Amino acid sequence: NPPINTYYWEPECTNGTLGCLADGKNWGCRWCGFGDYSSVTCPSSTCTFDNEPVTPYYWDSLCEMGMLGCNADGIHVQCRFCDHKPFNSVHCPPSARPNYQDGECWFPQGTAQSYKWDKKCMWGILGCWADGVHPQCRYCGPGSGGAYKGISCEQEETLLP
Repeated sequence: NPPINTYYWEPECTNGTLGCLADGKNWGCRWCGFGDYSSVTCPSSTCTFDNEPVTPYYWDSLCEMGMLGCNADGIHVQCRFCDHKPFNSVHCPPSARPNYQDGECWFPQGTAQSYKWDKKCMWGILGCWADGVHPQCRYCGPGSGGAYKGISCEQEETLLP
């Protein structure tokens, strides 16, 4: 999985240069713009957030002010939110961060409500879009004042042909 913190490729990185070897494999991979590395300036093609958002984002060189999701970090117009409501019409490329797997609900801050993956979920069905990213992520069972108690948390079995 890609790191959550900002990084970039710095061909001048050498042993002992602050932030280099960020991926643990390549000297040119360099941390920037956070914590101990806040003195390392990130290049302009990197989104910069004071706090890592739960909404996925990526660098979109075609972004213009006013386009949905653009200016996500409030600094760079090309920094763009994607996939998470209300940006679900902007699809994330594989390079988007934070990385999340399809087939799994995505609650980076956790949730007290039970949930499951329901392939039959779609817009307008109670409990669907629970994580705000995947239509198939569905709240179920007790909790939330009983709103989802009628939805079983059992996973449906897939019948093989």
